[in-house]
Amino acid sequence: MRVILSRLGLKYSRWYLVNGIAMILSFALCRVVVFPYMYLAYGAQYGLSIFEVVKKIPLHCNFGCLMVLIPQLHWLRLMILGAIKMFSGKKLSEAEEKID
Repeated sequence: MRVILSRLGLKYSRWYLVNGIAMILSFALCRVVVFPYMYLAYGAQYGLSIFEVVKKIPLHCNFGCLMVLIPQLHWLRLMILGAIKMFSGKKLSEAEEKID
């Protein structure tokens, strides 16, 4: 939807803004919050705190989750910075618009 709105020249419309906020929220819930939830759910099933879960799960599993989580946090940060630019009203340069 973001690309379609952009191509229609609606990059500074309310719909584009609503779509951006929905994208950030869904990304955060589905790609970032899922990791702490996974550890909390595992802990709840076995009656463990989150710190006990981290100790109980094999190190390579924790490391793998961390390696998947780090890029997700980076991309979420970029999305939030882009949203801050939109809210502040700064116009994007031609190079930044081509990235979109």
